Amino acid sequence: MTQELEAMRKAMIIRNYATKTTSTYIAVLKKYFTQLEKPIDSVTLDDILKWQYHLVYVDQVSWSHFNQMVCALRFDFQKVRGVDWPVNHIPFQKTRKKLPAVMNKQEVSLLLSHARKNPRHYAILATLYSTGLRISELVDLKISDIDSKNMILHVRQGKRGKDRQV
Repeated sequence: MTQELEAMRKAMIIRNYATKTTSTYIAVLKKYFTQLEKPIDSVTLDDILKWQYHLVYVDQVSWSHFNQMVCALRFDFQKVRGVDWPVNHIPFQKTRKKLPAVMNKQEVSLLLSHARKNPRHYAILATLYSTGLRISELVDLKISDIDSKNMILHVRQGKRGKDRQV
């Protein structure tokens, strides 16, 4: 099992996948291998569909966890193992759509007024709220990324390794 997981890790590193994605896929694959009752080389699409049914019906895993498993399995069988059956037939679950909770002006004012006691906390919350940055992007900001003359922040290597300006 460790050889298969190492092969998966190396394949993901070669393709420059994010460290978090790599560790998630490895954990998912490890879970699949421990529940597998036959050699990995003899697994068929039917075996995977039975396992998916078990995940949804018995284990009742979340939608996001289920789809992470699908992505990890697709990657392993397609990119690492190169199976001869169509990997894209491993189904995803249908996405759920929820409207986000939106704060009104009074709630935003109240939140920021409580944070005013600590200038650092106020700066963090005000920046997050006004720019829409992700927390990891805010943590990685440097003073040189701030263009106060044009009111622009330069986000370097944000989600999916992309640079952007806000």
